[in-house]
Amino acid sequence: MTEPDRKLRRSFVVYDKRTGELVGVHQISVAEGADLPAPSDLVRLVLRTAATDKRSSARLAVLEHGSAIADPSRYSVNIRTGRLIEKRRAQLPAGARRAPRRPRRSPG
Repeated sequence: MTEPDRKLRRSFVVYDKRTGELVGVHQISVAEGADLPAPSDLVRLVLRTAATDKRSSARLAVLEHGSAIADPSRYSVNIRTGRLIEKRRAQLPAGARRAPRRPRRSPG
């Protein structure tokens, strides 16, 4: 994200502090010529927006991310490092094999 873009738009992920699972992705932007609120105010706004009757804001945390996330289900937050990570694919049990891939059909 370029510096002018950063002044107009910020991306955040909200995650469960205990599990690291993402519960929301938020993008905040302002019109050109306006200023974004202070980072601490943005975090409070994102937390207030993400908290629901089922999810207390005390159990949630916010992490700023440099760009938009197209598929949040592919990511989580590493609780120890506080970094956004891509989830690993599920491992097959020992001795199990993946089903063979079907050949792709040629167009036409």
